[in-house]
Amino acid sequence: LDIAHGDLRPSNILLDTSQNLKLIDFDCAVKFGEELIAGGAPFCKMNNGFKSPAAGVETEVFAIGSCVYDIHLGHEPWSELNEVDGHEVAKKWCRHEYPPPGGDEIGVIIQRCWDGEFKSIRALDAVVKTL
Repeated sequence: LDIAHGDLRPSNILLDTSQNLKLIDFDCAVKFGEELIAGGAPFCKMNNGFKSPAAGVETEVFAIGSCVYDIHLGHEPWSELNEVDGHEVAKKWCRHEYPPPGGDEIGVIIQRCWDGEFKSIRALDAVVKTL
């Protein structure tokens, strides 16, 4: 489909009675290559100048990494610093300075999502299925 959800975050991901993921809130969806219309760190990849790249696999996989971090560790990335200095946290995201994602296999996947190592959702899925 080449469409980005554009606002992936834990509050937009539900589980049905069979434990299947369901995405909600598609009002920020855009075609790949278009400018994202919503989102911000930690669920939207940021570059210098507080700009996000064009919507695509990179932005969606980045958001998935941040969602998994939140679910796995129980809080948003950099949440402990955000209350002290939100602007400094935003600059960290723009410099691609990420908090430690944990030392287990899930942490490795989170880091790979943030680093842009997965070139497709299918590639991410293949690694997740090995867990």
